Amino acid sequence: MFDVGGISAGYGDSDDSTIVRVCRFAAKSLAGVICHNSYLLDFYQRSYPEVAKIAHFIPLGVDTVAFQPQPCEEADEIICVGYAKRDWSLLVRAFARLRTETRLVLLGVPSTDFIIQPGVQCVPRVSIEEMRRRIARARLVVLPLPKVEYSLGQQTFLQSMALGKAVLLPKIPAVVDYIRDGETGFLYEAGNEDDLSRKLEKLLADPETVERVALSGQIATTTHFDEATMADRVAVVLQVAAQRGRFGTQSQIRQAN
Repeated sequence: MFDVGGISAGYGDSDDSTIVRVCRFAAKSLAGVICHNSYLLDFYQRSYPEVAKIAHFIPLGVDTVAFQPQPCEEADEIICVGYAKRDWSLLVRAFARLRTETRLVLLGVPSTDFIIQPGVQCVPRVSIEEMRRRIARARLVVLPLPKVEYSLGQQTFLQSMALGKAVLLPKIPAVVDYIRDGETGFLYEAGNEDDLSRKLEKLLADPETVERVALSGQIATTTHFDEATMADRVAVVLQVAAQRGRFGTQSQIRQAN
């Protein structure tokens, strides 16, 4: 099983939960579990100890060929990509405190009444090609992800990094396996409007640092977080699981004989 959202959505500490009891029963049939967030290994240890014995953390990989740096003219924009599970209010409030001509683009968000702020543009969902183009021309990518224990937003920020863009992300379990703060990306305290605003202001004033970190992030993505690397790691886990299955079957046959 590839566990992206966290078994029982990351809520497993309550023994009274019917969902948790059902998940524990169902998990007995699993040969292995792969997660893209190392924090989930601790979660399994606490809530699903049987799963913890067969769980493997494998970093997510993205298509670094389709998402490779594109030559284009840079726009004076910060871009946020995604239409679900983004803390728009936090980002807009943090951005509103800046004195800047730079525009904030919320890509994937239709214009709404609750996002009314000078310098903020809402753009409905676009094609993959247009998304790549909009990310490639931005100065910076910021994802205001909520603080959850399961994997979230990884595809988006890794694709952005592969395109050669610096990313600003909250310090949450889904992120920290992939980002070295100030080296391959930038982190802010999750849910902290002050810290997010300060980081935005600092990065807009220091394009050289942004460019340096963007390059390091792009190299890290193509080296460690590409699809081929992930596939090789998954193949090893599947091979081990298959061997365990064959051993069990052979044992049963011997016992039957």
